[in-house]
Amino acid sequence: MNRHGIVDVIGPEYLTANIEEDEWSYAKDAGNLGKLTEALGGVKPHHYKLDRRFVDKDDTGTYTVIVETKQEFVDSDSEQLASYLEEEYALHRGAKVIAILANTNDDKIRVWKDEVDDDHLLPGETVLDCMAHYKKLFAVDRQNDREAVMRNPMR
Repeated sequence: MNRHGIVDVIGPEYLTANIEEDEWSYAKDAGNLGKLTEALGGVKPHHYKLDRRFVDKDDTGTYTVIVETKQEFVDSDSEQLASYLEEEYALHRGAKVIAILANTNDDKIRVWKDEVDDDHLLPGETVLDCMAHYKKLFAVDRQNDREAVMRNPMR
């Protein structure tokens, strides 16, 4: 899927861009690369230009979907995405973030919630979806599993 298709699916009204080609620069967001480095605790980032960033704010919080595109991603590309996620949290504390690697050669995606690691990978997320869907992924955490509650012997 190309970058424009990604925008169409997630929602053009949520796209935030601050540099050319609808990309997002965390250095520009911070003010400059030095200020970004400072926000990261003195660690100079190797990557700070994200392909696509989507934001929705409502009374339940700020929801951000970050998308890095590759012609065909490989496992090591998740490290670059993890860098963007760290920068997102450094500059936008409290945001609820979904991080996505997306191929431009086909529709293959890999999705993480909160952190880019094996524990936070969402293997059931195989098709790009809209912002409302990604926001619902956070609402699930707050719902009780009625069956588990009913089986709980401490009740």
